[in-house]
Amino acid sequence: MRRIVLIAETCEPRGLDERALEGSAAINEKLALAGSGLNRRRVKFGLITPFTVIPSVGPANMPSNIEGSEVQAVFRSANELWSAIFELEYAMFPVRLRFGIGIGEINTAINPDSAIGMHGEAFDNARESVESLNKDGKHYRVQGLAERDALVLHMLNLISSMRKTWRVARIGTFLGMLKKQTVAQTVELLGISEQAVYRNIRDGELGAVQGVFLELSQFINDTSR
Repeated sequence: MRRIVLIAETCEPRGLDERALEGSAAINEKLALAGSGLNRRRVKFGLITPFTVIPSVGPANMPSNIEGSEVQAVFRSANELWSAIFELEYAMFPVRLRFGIGIGEINTAINPDSAIGMHGEAFDNARESVESLNKDGKHYRVQGLAERDALVLHMLNLISSMRKTWRVARIGTFLGMLKKQTVAQTVELLGISEQAVYRNIRDGELGAVQGVFLELSQFINDTSR
């Protein structure tokens, strides 16, 4: 059976003094907390394997800089994939993340406790996606959709370009849309006005972005069957 693997890797945070977060150790801790929050709802998110943090490592196995720490997970379906991605984005802001999604077989036994030690096409595709994002600076990439790969690449590149201008309120507003929250709930959670929520939806074309992700989730599910 084809599985869905997500690898999220940290980028250099824009406008953030690394010392303010005490370097990579604090970033790894923040990433672990974000992953743990998702793991507590693993049934909701359809996680076969929980989010597992893999720290960035430099010379002599010492922690490296902020860039390159990652978290991995295996999903049963893509129904809540983008909600999980944007929960990570919201939790980690202003640290930026790259998201590589791979669809394919997993050749090793599924480990229900950790993503470490598993191998196969799905992991290879997710890793290649992250490596290509490292080269072009985009945010999201999917590999393993066969003839749809090129179309999805261009759609996600457009969304990545839009996403670079989003502040935390827009990320939170979009997350609320993915989670089917009411505007009142989003206002309460983000501490912004109702007008600000609607402005973020309008100026960010969030309805169109949500539509793309919903269709893409269906593409992924169809391919994974």
